[in-house]
Amino acid sequence: MHLIVQLQVAAIGESDKTTEYLSWVNGSSTVNGGTHITGLKSIFRSANWNPDVVLIHVIMHDPKFAGPSKDSLSSKEVIDTIEELVHKPVFEFRKMHNNNQN
Repeated sequence: MHLIVQLQVAAIGESDKTTEYLSWVNGSSTVNGGTHITGLKSIFRSANWNPDVVLIHVIMHDPKFAGPSKDSLSSKEVIDTIEELVHKPVFEFRKMHNNNQN
């Protein structure tokens, strides 16, 4: 199933420590992350990039959450959608960034 979603993603800096992830779904903070964070972590790991801070806002119809508090997104299909939409731009940015440092 292909989701229709809107994503806003920003990654800032380069860190030798743990990346801080801040996330929202339909305007609500998901303080415990979820599947949207899982998808982003996979992309950054494969791009060999550890940003200082990553921000993501997912806008989608009928999101599934891990509980009634809506602190964690559990819509598994979001992982594939994020991979499809974010993977290529992240890798292109990393390639350009690495070329500019040489």
